[in-house]
Amino acid sequence: HNNQIGAVGAQHITALKVNATVTKLSLYYNHIGDISAQHLAAALKVNATVTELDLSYNWFADSSKDLLQKAWRHEAGLRL
Repeated sequence: HNNQIGAVGAQHITALKVNATVTKLSLYYNHIGDISAQHLAAALKVNATVTELDLSYNWFADSSKDLLQKAWRHEAGLRL
């Protein structure tokens, strides 16, 4: 947490599309915004391995939070 990866670093989150190992990911307080949320949502749509994801204390608008929630494939485990 608090790595301040920002938009540029968050673009690399698309690697989650091919992830088969990581099950828990904590990205809270990393200055991730709405554009990065779109990349992350696209990755989450195809990733079933990550079952816990903490994105709290980032810079998401409500519309981005909705997008992420729709992309999340599990009943629980997502913190926005």
